[in-house]
Amino acid sequence: MIADALPGATREQLAVIEQLLELRVLVPGSSALARSPGPTRRPAHISFLRSHSWSEGQDCDGALVVLGAPYDLNTLPMYERGAAGGPTAIRRASAAHPMPLDLETGAPRGLPDIGTGRRLLTGVSILDAGDLIPRPGCPWSEFAPALADAIAALVRSGARPVVLGGDHSVTLATLQGLCAARPERAFGLLQLDAHTDFGNIDHAEDLTHANVIHHACALPQLVDIVLCGARGIQSVPDIPGTGYTALSPATLRAMDGRNLAAVLRPELPYFVTIDIDVLDPAVAPATAAPEPDGLGLAEARALLVALTRERELLGVDMVEVHERGPGATLTARAAVQLLLEAMDQVARWR
Repeated sequence: MIADALPGATREQLAVIEQLLELRVLVPGSSALARSPGPTRRPAHISFLRSHSWSEGQDCDGALVVLGAPYDLNTLPMYERGAAGGPTAIRRASAAHPMPLDLETGAPRGLPDIGTGRRLLTGVSILDAGDLIPRPGCPWSEFAPALADAIAALVRSGARPVVLGGDHSVTLATLQGLCAARPERAFGLLQLDAHTDFGNIDHAEDLTHANVIHHACALPQLVDIVLCGARGIQSVPDIPGTGYTALSPATLRAMDGRNLAAVLRPELPYFVTIDIDVLDPAVAPATAAPEPDGLGLAEARALLVALTRERELLGVDMVEVHERGPGATLTARAAVQLLLEAMDQVARWR
């Protein structure tokens, strides 16, 4: 009965639940286990930038709405799981930068960046929709539709979604939500990542964080993919019917601002997906598959601005941030700074 109620649970998890039943800590018939609920949205303990919460059905009118997707069951077994803690780690790190408000109007004054002399997100409304919490052992077939529906609802309300992963598979459900909300609109994907994430697919349900882009190519609205930061031993995929550009750190460093500005197609809006492993492990070590010779933080931020300052952006996600392990605090702080830069670019089209 327990295995039927929790089809994705491991043997160890099932053994723990059996012990809890024997001790009467869990009571069949009255527990959540018996009802086997799907993913539910819960408010975050610490909101992103200490922002206000988003309410179901709220008209967002161009606001950036943060949604956590703490799911990492699609991480390949040879890599350490831990990305489910990413939303908590990122929010906790962001709490060091509460958005200052104008005392008279209450409008966001923006976050001052001492390195560039700019203020990020000035006048931008940011709301936090909390986390979409999966039940223990929640299968992807249950979590993905819930996340896609949540993203579609945000987009229809006028929001630009900001998704906190989770492993990189959550990007697929996010893109599916964008497609559901705007089925008539073609778009591109800007992927900042150390890897192509174009691994093999043996059957339709074979989804991992390492082949998520392979699956995303099946979306008819996705017509262009630009990958920046890939390095190491891997091949560039051939994707019939979809534009594809892969630029290594060495190639990006050799390009001037004009060439970078021309990388994204001007007629398309883009969604931005950021795998934290695009950064060098010296900057962001707490991730599943770190690769040497990545981008520096300031370098990645400047790259984002150069690529997107004249392009419409549909939203952004940040994935593969681990809450625990060596360098976890440093990694989360780097993720926040890179994410804030991306959010500032998204907000230009609100």
